[in-house]
Amino acid sequence: MHGLRTARARWRGAIELIGLVAVVVAFIGMASIHAFQQPPFAPPDETAHLGYAHEIADFRLPEIDRAPDIPDSAVQWAAERSTARDERYLGVWVANHPPLNYVVTAPLIWLSDATDRADGGLLYMRLANVAMAAVGVVLTFALAGELAGGSRRVGLLAAAVVAAVPQGHGVFSQGLNDGMAFAVGTSVIWAGVRCLTRGAARRDVVLLAATSVVASGTRAATMLLAIAVVGCVGAWQLARGPSPVRERAVSALTVWLGAAIPMALAFGWFYLRNIHLYGDIGASDYLLRRFRRTRKGSVLSMMTRGHMWANLYQRLTTPATLGRRVPPGLTISAILMTAGVVGAAATGRPGGGATGDDPEERTTFRAALGLCTIAVVVIAATVAQHVSGGGNAYPRYLFPVLGVLAALAVVGLDRLVPYVAPLALAVALGWWAILNLPVDVDPTRIRRPRDDGAPPVILQVLPVGDGWRVAAGVLVAIGAIVAAVAMLASTIGDARSRRATTTEATAMSPV
Repeated sequence: MHGLRTARARWRGAIELIGLVAVVVAFIGMASIHAFQQPPFAPPDETAHLGYAHEIADFRLPEIDRAPDIPDSAVQWAAERSTARDERYLGVWVANHPPLNYVVTAPLIWLSDATDRADGGLLYMRLANVAMAAVGVVLTFALAGELAGGSRRVGLLAAAVVAAVPQGHGVFSQGLNDGMAFAVGTSVIWAGVRCLTRGAARRDVVLLAATSVVASGTRAATMLLAIAVVGCVGAWQLARGPSPVRERAVSALTVWLGAAIPMALAFGWFYLRNIHLYGDIGASDYLLRRFRRTRKGSVLSMMTRGHMWANLYQRLTTPATLGRRVPPGLTISAILMTAGVVGAAATGRPGGGATGDDPEERTTFRAALGLCTIAVVVIAATVAQHVSGGGNAYPRYLFPVLGVLAALAVVGLDRLVPYVAPLALAVALGWWAILNLPVDVDPTRIRRPRDDGAPPVILQVLPVGDGWRVAAGVLVAIGAIVAAVAMLASTIGDARSRRATTTEATAMSPV
């Protein structure tokens, strides 16, 4: 009997890994379709991010006010530059971000220059963004599984949910740095949860330090997120680690200093540079003044502005970055997911029919939920700070915790209606994303808000031919079908295994 159960568990594990691969394939296909169906420089920020990449490829750090050089072959980029509204849009206004994303993509810029691409490497930047976001999907699988006590079923469903977020397809398909922000934000929280659930073993502390360094090199928001996670893990070690107090203090200091020192050495210089050039670590006030924004209130008032957060949540489900086509039932879904997370915290157990009563496991699970909640609050505070200064509230600013939100949604629904509810969410959201894939786009009919009329003729083209778009569609079809079958098989198998275990435990219990 034990051997049969082990064989079934291994088979189910293989199915779940196949499902994860299929989810990633479907995600790459959907995001690539968006990338292939957008004319060059359709999103306004692409020119600034491409300029940052070219500056790094030329071994220079960009500045917000300095216009980057354009290769002679990059005629589409030159046409986009010629349509700039004023001099404020000529520079690299995203130079407040740390350079890691652009160091990683520098080889793509060298390849673009070597092949004389008309877009200056913009399509390569788009596909790099998609690839980094795909890593974030895999990390969401790891995070959700860790949060749910090692459940690969929960991990697979969370990965499917985050891969099907339509706003993600729209943003990750652009030549920006949100894919890396999503991946590293998820990675640092996953590392923090591992430290809580596994007792902060040396390799887990090293993982937390490494992901924190990467987070500090991606964005100021992800750097603050890493600081919060490291702080919470160290505090947990101080409160719950091995006794006596001296050993707990040493354990906490190991976590804090083990992450803080590498972060400071790797990218502390960049934030000092931002303070010197622009006045604060993220150049937020400098940029808002540059683009003539006016303050909207305090950070606290933004944090308590319910309609703003409801709007951000709803816009996560729309495929266009500036659009608002959302599916029905969003409010009910939010209530159910929140109730499920509260229920999981109250019981101290994840869903899926879990009935364990180990007090230590329940305490650890609550701590992991608390860490995820704190992470969401930290990123929400960065959004509130930006909006309070006059910035726009875009859903992409939540992407460092997109994987966490997906994991919490699945864990919550699994606590509320085990097996069925999270599977239904993954399937419904995936179907909605497929329904909203852009097809038959006529680039000559696209009108950008920043243009008086049509954009330059050289920009009224799609970046690839029909063959590439068809190939992306095939990836979506194959990935979605295999992922749906794998999620269903995983759910049925896990439910049967849980039922058999419960029946066996009942039969062996004394009357």
